[in-house]
Amino acid sequence: MMWSVASGDQWICILGSSTRSITLGHQLSAYYDLTHGITLALIMPRWLKYIKDDESLPLFRKLGLYAFMLDPMLSSQIIANN
Repeated sequence: MMWSVASGDQWICILGSSTRSITLGHQLSAYYDLTHGITLALIMPRWLKYIKDDESLPLFRKLGLYAFMLDPMLSSQIIANN
């Protein structure tokens, strides 16, 4: 489990500033008495959609291929949308 956290944090930092989503996750955890993992599961998909642009597509492709084992034959745009 600890490896998963470290690996996830590494990919988040590669894609951009992770402190905004992590800080918001902590605030939601405290306010709504939710675990940090649940708040990140709610925030991360929306945050990744927000930061996605043409420049970040290769990074989203790497994330999709290596972290989620998506089909390498898919285009970067399709991978980024999944």
